Amino acid sequence: MERFVSYEKMSKKQQKIVNASKRGNWGNVKPITKVKASAKIYNRKKKQNSGDYGYSFGSSAFFIKRGNAMSKSLNEWGRFLALVLRHKPQAVGIELDVHGWAQVEALLAAFNRIEAFNMLMLEHIVAEDDKQRFAFSEDKKRIRANQGHSVKVDVELREAVPPELLYHGTGVKYVASINRQGLIAKQRLYVHLSANVETAYNVGKRHGEPFIYTVLAGEMARAGYKFYLSANGVWLAESVPKKFLREWKEL
Repeated sequence: MERFVSYEKMSKKQQKIVNASKRGNWGNVKPITKVKASAKIYNRKKKQNSGDYGYSFGSSAFFIKRGNAMSKSLNEWGRFLALVLRHKPQAVGIELDVHGWAQVEALLAAFNRIEAFNMLMLEHIVAEDDKQRFAFSEDKKRIRANQGHSVKVDVELREAVPPELLYHGTGVKYVASINRQGLIAKQRLYVHLSANVETAYNVGKRHGEPFIYTVLAGEMARAGYKFYLSANGVWLAESVPKKFLREWKEL
């Protein structure tokens, strides 16, 4: 006569045998217990929610969620507006004309599909933007970015004679590359230059440890290079050869 052993005291192998004997016969059917996938595990096949918007440009990345789950400040809306009007109008389903203008009515409708947004908010962003990046048409039916585009548009920049010296702020990590090839526009249409050291320094801080170049703009102009001045006071050039660059040093 076999000695009785309680289930709790059985080995795992013995418990497995007992469990198998208790299961019914499913014939050709192979039941599988469905396990819910962990939300923490990345699934590349999973489609992004159609109400979510993710964008990136250069070092900037944006994720906007439709509805009121994520409420944005006007500063965040300003950054998003710059992205749309300079680089990715198609991201919200609007178009820019040949001069970079977007229809305000279409823009408001597009932004409202993301989160509640109105004309008063747009006017506030344009008026209070410390960089003066945006401009309305006289009738306020159109809006555009003053400069900084990567999309091919003509914002009707006026050619201007630059001062003898301009400045360009960047990060120390880019200095080696700039020393080899000069300043090139890369993703944008123009290289951005500052009229003073303070502005250039603030631009450079966005890229980590700042580094400031002095641009011999007067020499460049006399050599035939063109300069443009945007509506918000940013100096622009298609490129700056390295021979016109000097490291700025505080006196």
